[in-house]
Amino acid sequence: MKEETTAATKSGGIGRRICYAIGNFGQSAFYNALSTYFVVYVTSTMFAGVDKALATKLIGIITGLIVAIRIGEIFIDPLLGNLIDNTTTKFGRFRPWQVIGGCTSAVLLALVYTGLFGLVNVSETWFIVLFVIVFIVLDVFYSLRDISYWGMIPALSEDSHERSVYTALGSFTGSIGYNGITVVVIPIVTYFSYVFTGSHTESQSGWTAFGVIVALLGILTALTVAFGTKENESALRSKAQENGNPLQAFGALAHNDQLLWVALSYLLYAIANVATTGVLLYLFKFVLGQPAAFSIAGVIPIITGLVAAPLYPILNRYIPRRYLYLAGMVFMIAGYVMFII
Repeated sequence: MKEETTAATKSGGIGRRICYAIGNFGQSAFYNALSTYFVVYVTSTMFAGVDKALATKLIGIITGLIVAIRIGEIFIDPLLGNLIDNTTTKFGRFRPWQVIGGCTSAVLLALVYTGLFGLVNVSETWFIVLFVIVFIVLDVFYSLRDISYWGMIPALSEDSHERSVYTALGSFTGSIGYNGITVVVIPIVTYFSYVFTGSHTESQSGWTAFGVIVALLGILTALTVAFGTKENESALRSKAQENGNPLQAFGALAHNDQLLWVALSYLLYAIANVATTGVLLYLFKFVLGQPAAFSIAGVIPIITGLVAAPLYPILNRYIPRRYLYLAGMVFMIAGYVMFII
């Protein structure tokens, strides 16, 4: 009987691991569609039928808004994290936000990929006002999903090894989801553009179809995490009940020099990453003249991720993390230099 119970527990644990890992597959794909390819859509297709001067003005407003929101996340995310940590429901502390954040952000992502159903052609003012509201709400609810996803790991297991397994699986599937979008974005957009317009060039209908597909993926994977995992109330998680208000949370962050330096480094990395990956598609389209070959920019990271993810813990046994980090930076700098040349 004891062996049967142990086997059932292991089986349930494997199922929860899979469900948790699936979550970041859709979440990372969603983030790439939101942070990188939405800008591509805005600058190439969203205002295709609008007066050129007005289109330039609107593109400037929207891209400026995106930058402002990304910077604002530095101050918003601790508030959202505090809200999640102080959530108490029968469904758990984190899983409700997977449902709420995942479903709400997905619906809004599909909405912005429609160009708000062409509202700009009706009223420029209303378009700007509604777009600002929708995009801010979209970003907040995506952040709620993202923060609750990674924050729930201590609630899934008290065992440090098991928690590291959840982290590794989430990172692994996240890499596939993020780079997988790069592989399929052009084929999806051109295919549905052809279906609806008869042309293989990018169109509003193609980008709308892409947004809807990513939104559905986001909903399905968020629900998989919400209903496929189970939170455990433990001493590790009950400590969160002692969390203070948002001002106290900011105070704790302000006095943590190490965390602030890490936050600054990640901010700089995120800016450089989104800026360069965002224009990579334009390189293939306008410089190389081969937009169909853009998928290779996603295939290569998937392959290297499949190799690097299991290789890292092996290397870390013999090489300190500091030197692995420096080696990674050297490879990235070398890659940028080669692209520039």
